[in-house]
Amino acid sequence: MLKLRSPIPLADSADSSKGNGKGNGNGKGNGKGNSEGKGLATASMLFLALSLALPNAMSDNSAASLSFAAASASQQAQARVEGQQQSVDLNSASAEQLASGLVGVGAAKAQAIIRYRDEVGPFRSVEELEEVKGIGPSIVKRNKARIRVKTPKS
Repeated sequence: MLKLRSPIPLADSADSSKGNGKGNGNGKGNGKGNSEGKGLATASMLFLALSLALPNAMSDNSAASLSFAAASASQQAQARVEGQQQSVDLNSASAEQLASGLVGVGAAKAQAIIRYRDEVGPFRSVEELEEVKGIGPSIVKRNKARIRVKTPKS
């Protein structure tokens, strides 16, 4: 076990009653003389706490979970890149395709897009998506690269 020594010498109780020469001579001090010592003591306690916690944080189990988290993050990033490469046609996509292919669009908003398309007719532009209830400019902006509008054949 690693034993740590404090780099700060602790004052005797006799020395603390006398002050450190910066007090007013009555043994009480003015509160300014010990603030530096208190700051150093706090820093050494923080150092001690971190040095005791560090070996536990770097245990084998922790390393395994860190590598798992890194792999998971990598897979999520790859899925996002693949998702960005696939575009969704507003005029032919199913509700499932809309919900899975567009950020911020779940099942309810996907159904609203389908309902708008059925009632109004095919989308003429990506910006027209903002006319759908529940779809605002921020959703359209986030998904602009994922959306395409093919004019259906008459």
